[in-house]
Amino acid sequence: MLCVEAGVPFSHVLRIEPVEDIAASGSRSEEMMEGVLRTQKLTLKCPRQGRSWGYTALSASQLLAARDYLSLIMPYSSCVVPKHPPRSKVQLLIVAPADRAVDVISVVVCYLAFASGYHADTVMQCIGEEKYDEVWKGGISQEGLDFVERIARV
Repeated sequence: MLCVEAGVPFSHVLRIEPVEDIAASGSRSEEMMEGVLRTQKLTLKCPRQGRSWGYTALSASQLLAARDYLSLIMPYSSCVVPKHPPRSKVQLLIVAPADRAVDVISVVVCYLAFASGYHADTVMQCIGEEKYDEVWKGGISQEGLDFVERIARV
């Protein structure tokens, strides 16, 4: 079992799963994983081949489902985050194959744009200014950001 730290398991998992079967792509499923802590899991199945470079393979309904899932579980405050924020009971893990960074960043930017009210371009610019791994910077195209912005405003 994957854990956050000190053996604390994730409370929520969002999984992006590329599939070969076209009929299965575009689907989503939710489940409560049995166990002591009952982890909640959302799985989004998308085509193995994306639409184009820099554009998520997730459909509009899947991106909306991911945005809503995060909106329901993540604590959010428009105030500046304190240096040592209080611990949240929500421990989220977003899982995807290494080559699906555009799908992951699309989900994260969509949620942050929705929750903060900022445009997806602004959110991505802030991510670009932080010291994150390079995989998150420059992977999403302007067309991809425009799509994410449209879904954030639904």
